[in-house]
Formats: sequence, C-alpha cells, structure tokens
Amino acid sequence: MEQSWTTRTHPEGFTLDLPADWQLSAEDGRVEASGPNAERVTILPLRVEAQLDVRLARNTMLTFCYQFWPQQHWNMPQGGWQFTANSVGAVGGDASALRQTAALWWVNSGEGATAFFYALAAPPAGFKSLEPVFARIVNSFRVTRAGERPDPNPLARMQFQTWTDPNEDAFSIQVPAGWRVTGGVFRPGFLSTLSEFVIQSPDGRVTARSGDVKFPSKFIVPDMNLMSLGLWEGQYSSDRLIMNYKPALDFAAYYVQNTIGRNCQNLQWLSNRDRADRVQALAWYTQALGFVQHTAAELTYSCQINGQPYLGYQYAETAITHYSQVATLWDQQAIFGFIAAPDSVRLADAVLFRAINTFQTNPQWMVRQGQMNARAVADLRSYHEHSARLWQETQEARWASWDRIAEQRGDVLRGQTQVVDPETGYAYKVQNSSSYYWLDPVNNVIAGTNLPYRPDWNFHEIFQKY
Repeated sequence: MEQSWTTRTHPEGFTLDLPADWQLSAEDGRVEASGPNAERVTILPLRVEAQLDVRLARNTMLTFCYQFWPQQHWNMPQGGWQFTANSVGAVGGDASALRQTAALWWVNSGEGATAFFYALAAPPAGFKSLEPVFARIVNSFRVTRAGERPDPNPLARMQFQTWTDPNEDAFSIQVPAGWRVTGGVFRPGFLSTLSEFVIQSPDGRVTARSGDVKFPSKFIVPDMNLMSLGLWEGQYSSDRLIMNYKPALDFAAYYVQNTIGRNCQNLQWLSNRDRADRVQALAWYTQALGFVQHTAAELTYSCQINGQPYLGYQYAETAITHYSQVATLWDQQAIFGFIAAPDSVRLADAVLFRAINTFQTNPQWMVRQGQMNARAVADLRSYHEHSARLWQETQEARWASWDRIAEQRGDVLRGQTQVVDPETGYAYKVQNSSSYYWLDPVNNVIAGTNLPYRPDWNFHEIFQKY
C-alpha cells in the first residue's frame, strides 16, 4: 500500500514533505520530524561566519551531534568523514538501539559559510527500508520567502488610539484601536496614588497589564516587635502586609500564582532571567528613595485556560530598606506582563511595550497633585498649630484639674474631705466621717450628722466640694 504524504507549511518559515502519520515541530531554528516507530529526521540550517573545510565541518557536525544526543557514540563511517566535496558524515548508536546517521553539507561564500545539519534515526532493522523516506523528507525541505514568514513587526498594519485615565486624567497610553482598556489612577489614601491599565484584544486571546491596584505592593518583614503586638505574617500593620522579603524573581512567580494562576491550569515555568541591567539603570532612583537593595527579574510560563494553551510573561521589581532596630520594609516597585494564545505572543509583547513606551503623565495633573499635596501639608500644619494653641489655652484648666485630683487623693488618704459654705464660699477641711455637714458661724463650729437634720437653729448646711 502506497504511503500517504502531505506538505507541511510551518510558521517558522519553511515547508517539508512528510508521511501523513508523522509529527512536525520546530524550536530555535531546529526542525524535528518524527514517525510512529521512533523514526526521526532532524534538520538545522546554519550560518557560519568563517569558511569551512573538511576539518572544521567535521568538528561543527560532531559538536551538534554531542549537543543534541549526548548519550550517543559517534564514529567515522566506512570510507572516512568526507563523502562529497562539501559534505561530511558520522554514524552513531546508543542503548536505545537506534541507528543514527548525521551529515553536514556546506557552501562557502565571501562572508563565511551556509550549512545544513541533518540527522536521521530509526531502529536498525528498518533503517535500510526507510532510506527512500528519509531522502524525500530531506530533499523537500524549503525555506519560505521572507514575505511568508511572520511579520517582524506585528503592529505594522494596526491603527492606534490614545487612551486616557478616566478617573483623574492623570496619564495616557497608545493602544490598538478597538481593543478594550480599563484602569486608571486610584487613591488608597488622601496623599497616595496607585495606577494600572489592562489591555484586552477583541477576541480575548491577548491580555496585557501594567500595575495592579488590588494586589499588595507595600510589605513589612515579620519580627519580634510585630509578634509581641499579636501581628503575624499575612496580617496588616498599618497599610503594609506582613510578609518575608521576596526578591523580584520570587515576587513575579508569587504574583502569577496568586492572580493569573488561579484561573490557569497546569502552570509551568519556562524560563527566567535576572534583570541586573534594569537595577543599574535605576540606581539613582533607588538611592534617592533610600532603598538599600533593589532587584528586577522576568519570567515566562505556560498554562491552559478552558483547555486551551496559553503563554505568559511577567516582569517585577522589588526594593527593601532596613531600619536599624525598628523594622524592615520592602515594596513592589513595578509589575507588568501579558498572557496570550501561542500564536499571539509576539502581538501581546508588542502591544504591552508600545503602551509602556508611550506612557505619558499629564503635566496639569502633576500640578494639581502638587497643589493637593501642598494644601494637605498646609492643612496638616494648620491643624498642628490649632492643636498646640488649644492645648496651651486649656493648660491652666488641665493643671487645675490635676491639682484637684491630687488634693482629693491626699484627702482620701488622710481620711478628710473638703466642705464649702454656700453663703460665704469659704472652704473647710473636716474628717470624712459623716454624710451631712453643718456650720455654726457665730461660734465657728462645724458638726457632722448621718441624717439630714441640723444640730440646732444656729447651724446651716455646708456641702462637700467633691
């Protein structure tokens, strides 16, 4: 029965004829075609800056052989390494019982050499019968024209519009026309502001974000002082979440897991990179803010949403400050990224950074913000002045009150109380042994009773002061 073949066109920019039941993949320029019985064809186009001879070509070929299949044992085939004027080959095998043949073909030019690396593998028993299949696959490989490759600038044919913060007209960005944008400036406190924007494509296959006003951005490291107040990690101290410090890479992963990851299944990290270049570029800024350690990093990941594959990118910056014997504070300084369907990743990346690069703060808002801050500072100063004046004005009354409390406390300790004659206003100290007190002004005698009856007609009632 004749084998069915199909011509595959790959978005990486090549076409290849393959049997219908074979699979095709491409990554980093390396093409892999695999059959149902462990058959494999590997093709890697190369551009070499130096001109090649047999020795250099052989070394180049073996370098790739050992890089791709380090467990293989590679040997010179019968007849030697060179089998045409511009071709070298090798044979290999390993514990998997696969027979493998590798070859490198090249053409020199004034700028170096253009080369193709090929590797064919199959079980030894079927290798000979597969030679016509291998030959047709290798001979069918074609690099497509540049016009058929993905557009190097996915925004080239898109129209853009300006989106302005709807809350305070604080900033603006450039976004693709027809895309949905939300966000703006928010005020968690009178003087503090947070901002974000979220951009979504009409088909929902791209979501790009910068900032997240709902996610904590200010933190304090847990210590004995906080624990003595009954505050533990995960709780808030003032406006800061109690949490151990996370450098940028850890924070980026933490953010993805606690936001996108909640609706994204089978989350897998693909790559990460420390962005020391960003730290160096921001050194002056972090020093001005008093931060003693600043980190920046980015990562990529894959996951599934509603059963469909998605790829994501996340960038983060964190900064930490140690206050000796007081507290250790740290902040999230920047957070942005995107998640997109695999065929829209380039578009998502371009849209996000177009928005970031076109971010403009409204100068009038800055003036208003400065005026607001100045007014708040003036109001705060006025409040303190009024408070100080009020405290000064009431000082005598407060001191008199403290004197009365002290006097009363002394009388209690001595078993005395103070009584006042309502007719003259004179005050007297007497033993605190009666419920009612009476004064004979003629004989200047004070008497006490436990019943509300005066001793005789010469007495009139006097009253306890406290």
